[in-house]
Amino acid sequence: MKKMFFYAAALCLTAVGFASCTAEDEAFPAAVVSITEEEVTVPAAGGAVSFNLTAPSNEAFTVKTPEWIEFNEDATITRGVNSSAAYHFTVAPAESCQERTGAIYIVAANGLQDSLVVVQEGVELAVDKTAVEAPAAGGVLAVQLTAVPGYTVSCPEWIVMNEDPATTHVGVQTAEVTFTIAQNTGANPREGEIVIACGDACGKEVKIAIAQQRGMDLSKMVNYAGTFTSLYDGAAYNSTIGLLWDENDETVVTICNLEPMFATNGFTIENGMNFVQGQYFPDANMIGIPFQSDMNLSYGGYVFAAGALNTPTLDEETSEYDHIYILLNDDKTTLTFPNALCTLAFQNGAFVGNWDMYAGGAVFTKVAE
Repeated sequence: MKKMFFYAAALCLTAVGFASCTAEDEAFPAAVVSITEEEVTVPAAGGAVSFNLTAPSNEAFTVKTPEWIEFNEDATITRGVNSSAAYHFTVAPAESCQERTGAIYIVAANGLQDSLVVVQEGVELAVDKTAVEAPAAGGVLAVQLTAVPGYTVSCPEWIVMNEDPATTHVGVQTAEVTFTIAQNTGANPREGEIVIACGDACGKEVKIAIAQQRGMDLSKMVNYAGTFTSLYDGAAYNSTIGLLWDENDETVVTICNLEPMFATNGFTIENGMNFVQGQYFPDANMIGIPFQSDMNLSYGGYVFAAGALNTPTLDEETSEYDHIYILLNDDKTTLTFPNALCTLAFQNGAFVGNWDMYAGGAVFTKVAE
């Protein structure tokens, strides 16, 4: 039960000790100082706090608060005997991710007092996105960040924050911050994290995972034209195969549009569909493609992958070669798919059947520039 501080308006004494007060004495009310609540919780954004105060008559009050709580009334006003009235306070926005506690004290001139404990929640560090897929060309990433001044940011070297963490926020608020993602010029996709942490000892942090597509300069793509023949119905599919060689590593090559059906339906090199990374083996002048390579293409809820039929057994020396491979002639003007191929369909990660099968021996010829 809340303790109330009070005093009697009059004391009745007898020669031998205390005695009962008279009826007239009892009619004079005992004055008290009493706040109606013991503790309140305020959100990090701050806000209003108010309570009813019962206090003695004709007394000036001293109100003591922490610097982050403002008293909105005149504490020197006089009041009727034991009158009760509302007093209002404003709590400033939080300045930390940590909770803070303070007390409002009401002290009368006669020494009577009572207090209210104010607990303010810490800032909940937050961002409006936790995962981003960035194009190879890079660009500017905008993030809605809820934080307080002095937060810290760490990024991989290819991502730069455009604002100063010390100046982008005033108190707790949500503000837009931006990051510049550099162009990926490599043949491999890359991943990184933007980590935003509170600047105080609370230890809270949020992360944004960045997955950037492999960098490809399509102007350097070497194109080969040829025909795949369906083993289902004998239909011929004219297609274009593109090879993009890594400028820094000759063993890395990107193959575009391996799956012919989608190439004939408009998904071409120019619009960036069906890119698969392969490995070039110079000694054998061949390109290996990972079995069940993700074709980076969804179609009607399906994701397609490539597999090889009747792949020959490889000896120990060449056992590192992949299940699917492309042979090149000496001057790399022709590509040959020696084995029959199939396209496998997956839905929600589960195999749902073959999409089509194509005869082996298909030859593609380099397109004149």
